[in-house]
Amino acid sequence: MAALVWGAVDSFDIPLERIWDMFLMTLIVVVTLVLAAAAAAALWIGIRRLSARD
Repeated sequence: MAALVWGAVDSFDIPLERIWDMFLMTLIVVVTLVLAAAAAAALWIGIRRLSARD
């Protein structure tokens, strides 16, 4: 993967600041998706536990 980034920077003259911005945005999106999945799973488990108490 690092070779692909290096190739993009070298071949297309993409500034390192732009690569860093794209990396941070990707990281933010991944963290957001993981947190949303965790929240959905916690909600689902909580609802199942509440409905099982009947």
